[in-house]
Amino acid sequence: MKPFEDFPTVTMFMAFFILSCILAYFTFGLKIAFTAFLVVLLLFIIINPTFRGRKIIRQTARRGLILTLCASIAAAVISAIAFNFYADGFEKLHGEEDFVKIKITECDYSLSYTSRYQAKIIEADKIPSGTGILLNTPLGNLEEGSVLLGRITYTSLGEYLGSFDAKNYYNPKGIMIVCEDEGELEYIKTEPYFSLTSLFTKINSRLTAMLTAHTNYESGGLASAVLLGNRSRVTDIDKRDFRRIGVSHLLVVSGTHFAVVVTFLENSLKRFKIRRKARSLISIGVILLFMGLTGMTPSVVRAGIMHIFAQLSVLITRRSNTINSFAISGTLLILLNPLCAVDCGLQLSYAATISCILIRRMRGSLLRPLNSKLRGKKKAKKFILPMAETVILTCYLTLIMLPLTWLYFGEISLLSVPANIIFIPLVTLLMYLSGLYLLLYPLRLFIVPLSAVINLFCSAITDTADFFARLDGIMLPINYTFSILFLIPLTVILIAVPFCYNKTRKKLIISAAAVFVMFTSVIGIVRAVDSGQNYITYVGVNKNDGFAIKSDGKIMLCEISDASYGFFYNLTDEMELMHCCEIEACLLTHYHNKHLQLISRLCQREILKNLILTEPINDTEASVYRLLLALADEYEVNVYVYSAGEEISFGDAKITLFERKYLSRSTHPITALKISVGDEDTVIASCSFNESYEEITEAIECAENIILGRHSPVYKKTFGLSFEKEPKVISVCTDALEHMDDSTRDYIAAAGAMVDAAVIRIKIPD
Repeated sequence: MKPFEDFPTVTMFMAFFILSCILAYFTFGLKIAFTAFLVVLLLFIIINPTFRGRKIIRQTARRGLILTLCASIAAAVISAIAFNFYADGFEKLHGEEDFVKIKITECDYSLSYTSRYQAKIIEADKIPSGTGILLNTPLGNLEEGSVLLGRITYTSLGEYLGSFDAKNYYNPKGIMIVCEDEGELEYIKTEPYFSLTSLFTKINSRLTAMLTAHTNYESGGLASAVLLGNRSRVTDIDKRDFRRIGVSHLLVVSGTHFAVVVTFLENSLKRFKIRRKARSLISIGVILLFMGLTGMTPSVVRAGIMHIFAQLSVLITRRSNTINSFAISGTLLILLNPLCAVDCGLQLSYAATISCILIRRMRGSLLRPLNSKLRGKKKAKKFILPMAETVILTCYLTLIMLPLTWLYFGEISLLSVPANIIFIPLVTLLMYLSGLYLLLYPLRLFIVPLSAVINLFCSAITDTADFFARLDGIMLPINYTFSILFLIPLTVILIAVPFCYNKTRKKLIISAAAVFVMFTSVIGIVRAVDSGQNYITYVGVNKNDGFAIKSDGKIMLCEISDASYGFFYNLTDEMELMHCCEIEACLLTHYHNKHLQLISRLCQREILKNLILTEPINDTEASVYRLLLALADEYEVNVYVYSAGEEISFGDAKITLFERKYLSRSTHPITALKISVGDEDTVIASCSFNESYEEITEAIECAENIILGRHSPVYKKTFGLSFEKEPKVISVCTDALEHMDDSTRDYIAAAGAMVDAAVIRIKIPD
């Protein structure tokens, strides 16, 4: 097999693209060292006479190597300029103030008390005009083209949204920094704002509105996502279910969607007897339109460029070179926007595409044994061979994508292979139905019965996804440190498979299977051993507290806050670090009205099995409590209700909730709980615990691990503690530290207490 028809050129483009993505994660010093090494190697190859020869093969290899090294050096230089000089330069502005003139380009969200917009700098003292920014401001209901003037404070994207990697998410979109408005920005005027992007966005929104005009919200949202790439109306439940069964890529427009559109267009044009070159020109126009409509995301641009190259090859009567167009498309993307090298979607799309290209080129040899057994059985061949090809392709893709899955998601779905076999044809059919609906919509022909069909079809898809997504144990965590020791050799073997002859190929496939079995076996052993361990992780952010308990291999989350879902993200991050994919239980220590939204969003985005509530102690809590019961019933969550002082069993842990107390000066109650594992007690309490009940103070003085949290009424009274045993862990917030008596403060200082700790991880021995 000859995978590269134009070896030197293709290798040059591939090296530039792949190294750009890899080098984006290198430090500046490593990039300099790598570039210097490549330059020395290039000079050695050019000068050294042993690399010169008369044989064509040696000359071709030498030319290819020189081109590859030049492309690698260019990738390193461009990466250093884009990331280390340009993007990192904005990080240095964190905390500084500036007087700016800003134009709004897009609204992310707008609430009664705050809004977030994407905007461009028109004028500023410290950053160039035209720079993309995120603007947080109390000004609401601003539209595209609104011009603002005033003073702002810069916030680094690296410090934005907590654990979320905002920098790598927003930089590829051209957004470099966050501007915080403390009420000093003023609206000046609205200028006409036009761009092709906004035009296509409006067209996309209009088509989405047409799709949802006669369909229900969930069905219209799913149809607009798979056909138009508009995920704004896809419910969180559908995103969760598709992620858990391993088919979330179907909600993103990619090569599969382009193939459906181009195939449908090609077959339609053939019926009108249009010549081949004319069909290619029409296809190129439709592809460009479809790229604009679906948002020009990296996967869309990649698929679009590759399809355009295929049509251009028809126009110039040359054979299409898929690998060449693949490599050129990646190179063009990096050259136009070097920062997109860290885009997760781009890396996943290109890795999946090159895997498909390589595996399809050797499908004949892989299917030959099955083909020979089905000789003479034409009907069986038509069904079994495509099914076998889909299974092989899905398995290959799942395995070769494991390093990126480990890097970005940390979990894989064990249902990925069967789910792709089931859902790819269903989503393809949904695209045809949705496209037919849009074509008939202006004529108002058959749109009502067709919308009913789409509703039924989408309901069948989402119900099936929901059924499989709720199965226990379908997600396997792979975010272990040792995983990379298996994933690197597994990936190298799988990449080598398409380039080898049949005998060697069989050995490599067996080796890959053996490595994967070893990998999953080690994970199984680690999980079995780890299930006997007990962990408590405390998280504190601003005035919010919470903790996660892992026992018997299962996870319980508890937030002691004002029910902020943004804070809850921090707890789910800790859940992932504990190698858990499902929330066994969620414990609420008290009630806020915002708990209704918190639990609703949690159930929509994660699988929550059990909700643990305390008995309400007043009418306000009782109303929230009743609504929480209704929510739990709607999302099929089991509810357990405990009274103060009663033990809650969770694996090896025993949790005791102390009676909470409201003070007249605050809407936040004083809360406290004790977590007992074996002979070791951990007490987490509001820092103003001394204004509550004596039993809380007694529990703190007897505990091995003491955490005086941040979510508490305002402190008023000084307190002191007399410890009965030397604590292992002590953490206090600033308010608690300021209101301790001198002897207590001296004691905890000598004991090495942590102040305002963001994360505390405690492993409790058996």
